[in-house]
Amino acid sequence: MMNVKQVLGIGAHPDDVELGAGALLSLLHSQGSEITLLVVSKGELGAPGTKDEALTTRVAEQQAAADSLRARLFFMNQRDGYIRFDADLVQSLERFVEGDPLILLPSPEGGESIGPYYFTTALAADDRKTPFRFAVYGDTRSFPDRHKQVADAILRSRPRFTLVLGDLVATGSDRASWDTEFFRPARAMGAYVPMLPCYGNHEQNTRYLTNLFDLPGNGHWFTFDYGYVRIITLDVEQPYGPGSEQRKWLKKELARKWKGWLFCQFHEPPYGTCFWRGPNRAVAMHLVPLFLEHGVDAIFCAHDHYYMRSKPIALEEGQRGTVQFISAGGGAPLDPFEDAPHVAAQKAAFHHIVLDVSPEQLTGKAITPDGKVIDTFVMKKHGEQPELIIAPKGRHGDWRKAQGRRPR
Repeated sequence: MMNVKQVLGIGAHPDDVELGAGALLSLLHSQGSEITLLVVSKGELGAPGTKDEALTTRVAEQQAAADSLRARLFFMNQRDGYIRFDADLVQSLERFVEGDPLILLPSPEGGESIGPYYFTTALAADDRKTPFRFAVYGDTRSFPDRHKQVADAILRSRPRFTLVLGDLVATGSDRASWDTEFFRPARAMGAYVPMLPCYGNHEQNTRYLTNLFDLPGNGHWFTFDYGYVRIITLDVEQPYGPGSEQRKWLKKELARKWKGWLFCQFHEPPYGTCFWRGPNRAVAMHLVPLFLEHGVDAIFCAHDHYYMRSKPIALEEGQRGTVQFISAGGGAPLDPFEDAPHVAAQKAAFHHIVLDVSPEQLTGKAITPDGKVIDTFVMKKHGEQPELIIAPKGRHGDWRKAQGRRPR
């Protein structure tokens, strides 16, 4: 074993480091290494009795382990079950890594490899040439095995980042389901691919999404720039109509000068074709006109559990249309759909979308977990849109009603 002067063990709860790397810590201690243990929470949810009794027990156990290793022990005092990986936590961690220590981050579940993992840093803000790939999927809730198959397929696609279009879990207020339905099934992908989620209806407006992800802005609506691509995230479970804070913010963001690709992600689609849900007329009425006015190239939605790509949709002649994607085949039960004239492709299948972007052209495909390609497409940043279609006036995009069908 090489000589290691300093060791920093980091765990989310008391005893995580010792359970995951106890033998290694003991060996390093015997060889004279200086050991520091950094524990993010005091584990008050992880022992019988009241929270105070559990806290006393867990802290005492951790102190005893530290004493046996003659280790320095520090608690960061975040709440167990509500650990937030944010700028404050990063800043706190940074002061412990001075001196280039050997850092141990053992898995609390034990017996599992934890790396090496990697990710690719974003394009420079002024990079207007380098092509890159990103992925899109949504509605990962309810069936972890299906979600894992989709997430593993995304990892094989090797995107720079992934948009997650809401309904990550079935019951957003249930903390345990965030592990069982989302983070564990997506574990392999998440080790390499940054994820950018938005709120869906099943998140129930709880703070778990913003606590568990380090998101820009308020976590509900925000802008994310990646080279020559700008992605605006919205929360259509919150007010977005006239006078709302979200709408005021959106109008300011859309008015900012931008020459690259402009996309929006949110959960409920304006032009859905689900047999029992149909379109979201409020989104079509209040948001689509803003998208068209400011040249949004595409919107990415979920909610209706299938894959759909629309033709470019405008509200009047002379407008450049916006393409709607529905990608809600991340694991939730699939929905039946109806045909409509604005649909370019749709299929009830578990899937993800891969998009290869360059400054002037976007090529994409929808892929099932077993690698079958169910749709391919090309979008041009400029030029004609031969499939452009005009939405029915006065019906907020419900083509089914325009065809004499009763909206559901």
